[in-house]
Amino acid sequence: MRLNRASYMAILWTLLICTSCLLPAKVFSPMTTYNFVGLDKIIHLLLYGVLVVLWSLSNFIHQFQLFRLLLICILFGIGIEWAQSVMKLGRTLAYDDMIANTVGVLLGGISYKIICDKKALKKNYLPFRQNGN
Repeated sequence: MRLNRASYMAILWTLLICTSCLLPAKVFSPMTTYNFVGLDKIIHLLLYGVLVVLWSLSNFIHQFQLFRLLLICILFGIGIEWAQSVMKLGRTLAYDDMIANTVGVLLGGISYKIICDKKALKKNYLPFRQNGN
């Protein structure tokens, strides 16, 4: 199977999530808890929403159904949170981060469906000729 651009982006995005979420806690020490709590959840939503959209746009969506992809991404988010607590990096297992990851995955799935619907709508109803005339 040949990889498309979205496949490369999905792989790189997955690696970005792995590396950034498994950094030691001391990297984040300059940020105060008060300023970072709300932003942290938004970051989790965006990271996992983009993850689903990129993997959905890659060639792998033909092999996996969207439901399976969503399940895999949810389990990936749970696995990352679990790894944070096991790896002794000064980070803990955070259930609210798991919830934010899951909501991000679901929002990514909804976004992908909207993208597909818009693409089909444009393809079917734009007033351009298909034969190039």
